[in-house]
Amino acid sequence: TSDTVNVVLLSGHDGAVKHVAFSPNGELLCSTGCDGTVRIWNIALRAEVARFGCLPRSTDPRSSLRGAASFSPDSSQIALPGTKDLVIAAVEGDKKQELTGGHSEPISLAAWSPDG
Repeated sequence: TSDTVNVVLLSGHDGAVKHVAFSPNGELLCSTGCDGTVRIWNIALRAEVARFGCLPRSTDPRSSLRGAASFSPDSSQIALPGTKDLVIAAVEGDKKQELTGGHSEPISLAAWSPDG
């Protein structure tokens, strides 16, 4: 067995990163940050492939900033918790759907059912 650990630095957020999530297919990584952005990274390319600005900004990395995004089971979409709405976005392309209403406070996290 090998004890080698590969470390990859993905630069892009302007401030602290609050949450990360891997896609179910293992090809993508989602990061949310204090800069108010959600970024999708292609792990093999070590490159940002999409960016969404739907989170509240925060200057305090210890804040209770919401924003735990999650990938759909087939890795084609991501659920992005927003200020008081939820955005479902295609990982590739510009297709987005905002689900609004019913929330009086910012959404903390989003999750998918196993069957999508």
